[in-house]
Amino acid sequence: MTPLDFFLWGAVKEQVYATPFDTLEELQERITNAIHNVSPELLQRVRRSFLNRVAACEQTGGQQLEHLR
Repeated sequence: MTPLDFFLWGAVKEQVYATPFDTLEELQERITNAIHNVSPELLQRVRRSFLNRVAACEQTGGQQLEHLR
């Protein structure tokens, strides 16, 4: 799984399902618009966060990370 698996669908889903839709075309348009609204800066923050978590996991030897929050 990648950072986008954890983050992107949640962010897109919030926008897509914020209000009810009537047609499949409307759903497709909302998904497309939501993806286009994800900024490069946001993706960089997600990437940085993921790399920080990987580093923390390496430091603990793969043990639980809750105590590091």
